[in-house]
Amino acid sequence: MSSSQQQQQQQQHGETPAHADPDADADASSSLSYSEGAKLPDSAPAWAVAASERLKERRENGYVAELDVPPGVKRVLLHSCCAPCSGAMVEEMCTSDKLDEVVVFFYNPNIHPRKEYEIRKDENKTFCQKLGIEFVDCDYDPENWYDRMKGMEYDPERGTRCTECFDMRMERTALYAHENGFDAIATTNATS
Repeated sequence: MSSSQQQQQQQQHGETPAHADPDADADASSSLSYSEGAKLPDSAPAWAVAASERLKERRENGYVAELDVPPGVKRVLLHSCCAPCSGAMVEEMCTSDKLDEVVVFFYNPNIHPRKEYEIRKDENKTFCQKLGIEFVDCDYDPENWYDRMKGMEYDPERGTRCTECFDMRMERTALYAHENGFDAIATTNATS
């Protein structure tokens, strides 16, 4: 795959090569938007429609999730990459009678351009507000991400750069959890 094809693929996945300028916003004039809970388009696949209806019905009927929670875990810090990937997981955790508190933690310095980062963060905040759960904004930290990813600019998907990026975000999540008395951490990256 050529470097221009790799860059195009990374941009489609909300990623940026590690050599890019973190403050540049090439798409500043575009109007990116997303709204959690918005009506699905008529062209939505059947599985998406079914999932949306199932979640809506669960909320309306007072569903209680059956989770397999490790002993002693009552407070969970959930690292989230975006509201769409977090939705079902957050709802399951919040409807469990085995957990006392779920807090969403947003630390994603890999998301670029900044405008896309802000869209994802704002939708996460809105989703958490709808559910009445706390949202922790660890703020944008692209320089740290670029420094850590130096030399891996063109690694393929699922390569060393992906592992380093996951590690970076989980390290920050674990540190915050430790400093704030959480019993466990989790991530939505496994579903994204």
